[in-house]
Amino acid sequence: DADGYLMCYQRQCEKGFFRCCSDCQVASCANRVPMYVSARGVPECIRCYPGEWCDCDVFNQCPMGSQGRMVSDPGGKRVVDCSSCVVGEEPDIFMRSCIPKYSDVCIVGQLKYCYAGCKIKTLPNEDAFFTTEYCEVWKCLMHCAAKQGPLCLKPFQEGCVRETDQIMSGCDADCSGTYETPLATLGLLLLLRSGVL
Repeated sequence: DADGYLMCYQRQCEKGFFRCCSDCQVASCANRVPMYVSARGVPECIRCYPGEWCDCDVFNQCPMGSQGRMVSDPGGKRVVDCSSCVVGEEPDIFMRSCIPKYSDVCIVGQLKYCYAGCKIKTLPNEDAFFTTEYCEVWKCLMHCAAKQGPLCLKPFQEGCVRETDQIMSGCDADCSGTYETPLATLGLLLLLRSGVL
């Protein structure tokens, strides 16, 4: 329509959410993130992820821009919610915001592999993009970028500062890239989140 929404017959989830088959054994999204109640009274709606926009119960990737795929905040409702990076920048690995170009100085595959391992240990909630845990996501990412050296770290330092100023108010992420998770702290975190303590 004129506002950039898709025309659909009867959506079950609100704009900005997509529908997951919560009863399907093979649905990778089922019960892994907070699921919101749909119009038919079933907890099956998931907030749209960064780099996507959602309407008519489905998610759609943001289109390509001049500097690669466009980025978007979580909960995007229309394609116009996607924005293109400017020259000299590219999407961060979450597709949420633009940071100085890093793909030419970092081994991106190793960066994502490191982040995935860190995420498993310290971020059991995969809905981190919608909560204060986004701060923890950036702590992890800074640690991973630092492991590849100063050239890879520099663009993420700039991105970290920008994110803490604009999105993560009060976040204590160390944008210098020296973040580490002490084993004692990690153990306590896992116990707390598992309900043992």
